[in-house]
Amino acid sequence: MKKSKNYKIMLQSEEKQQIEKLLIQLYEEVTRKEPGSKHYALLIIHQMMIELYRTQTKSKGRIKDNNYKVDWIADILLYINEHLHEPLSLTTLADKCLVSPSHFSRVFKETTGIGLTVYINTKRIIKSKDLLLETDYTISHIAEMCGFESNPHFYRMFKKYMNTTPASYRKKNDTSNI
Repeated sequence: MKKSKNYKIMLQSEEKQQIEKLLIQLYEEVTRKEPGSKHYALLIIHQMMIELYRTQTKSKGRIKDNNYKVDWIADILLYINEHLHEPLSLTTLADKCLVSPSHFSRVFKETTGIGLTVYINTKRIIKSKDLLLETDYTISHIAEMCGFESNPHFYRMFKKYMNTTPASYRKKNDTSNI
């Protein structure tokens, strides 16, 4: 079966109101800049993606099979957010969803638009950035809290995603000296 290249989603009145409500929530969360607001904003974005995906699925008439797919993706996104500090492998996550690793990987990428490893690393970097700015924990402790397997791995990933080291990021964004 060829993949659909239809990127336009028609929203009914109720669905439009739901997405608008989520967009307002997202805007408020981003402008408030409270601790954890980045994580909450990402959750709102995930919820919007799932709502849009469900809408698209309903319009194609494949509601029953795909609702299950969306349900387990939503569940696994929450699981990942709550277990970032633990090792999260494709096999382990696929087992939790009772699907094969290849199916998990394909559906995850179709639903979120990015691969599992990129998603997990991005979430861990976001969490580490918050911890670097909001706590006095050592960088190695933050790396451990965010689920990085080693300090060198944490430094590599942080540099890759942020174009700076964790220490430089903390120093550059330290507002306590202002």
